[in-house]
Amino acid sequence: MSRLFIISSLLLFIYTKAVGQQPDYDSLYLLKNCVTLDAKESLDEDRDDLIFKWQFGDGSEGSGQIVEHCYDSLGTYDVILAIIDPSIASLFQDEWNFEVTIREDYLISFGTKQKDLTVSCRSTLSYDEKPDDVVYFWDYGDGEFQIGDEVSHTYDSAGTYTIRVLAQVTEDAEVIQLSTAKNVKIN
Repeated sequence: MSRLFIISSLLLFIYTKAVGQQPDYDSLYLLKNCVTLDAKESLDEDRDDLIFKWQFGDGSEGSGQIVEHCYDSLGTYDVILAIIDPSIASLFQDEWNFEVTIREDYLISFGTKQKDLTVSCRSTLSYDEKPDDVVYFWDYGDGEFQIGDEVSHTYDSAGTYTIRVLAQVTEDAEVIQLSTAKNVKIN
């Protein structure tokens, strides 16, 4: 006795949280280069016995109607889903191919201007969707710190200092941390 089931055109839900830029501070954002792939709604009829096989496009594979996969780097990946009917030990319909893109949602940078021993810094946060809130924390490399998107600092002496900015981005009640740094020569 065979069971009749229908698969509609692939209805695939993809939930992503993209990777952030490489900081020199610990960043929760770096752990967010994952996707959740959900093919559960693709079946018109519930079949618990079907096997869902995924190829994630980076050499990794997984199985299940809903899978989570984390990518090591930014890029676009060709994902393949095969659904196997174990009662006939073969694909019951062609495989589905689609792309998953892992990209940066936010990118932080800053510019500096200096006069004598004073340096002025201005942060820039690039984004696809405006975050709920952003707070900037500055480390001037001489033991001094400051908060703000535009800041100014006077050094005690000339030298080369590493200025770092950490952006604490709040998005949907989740805190994301990004940072970047540059060396500045103070004359």
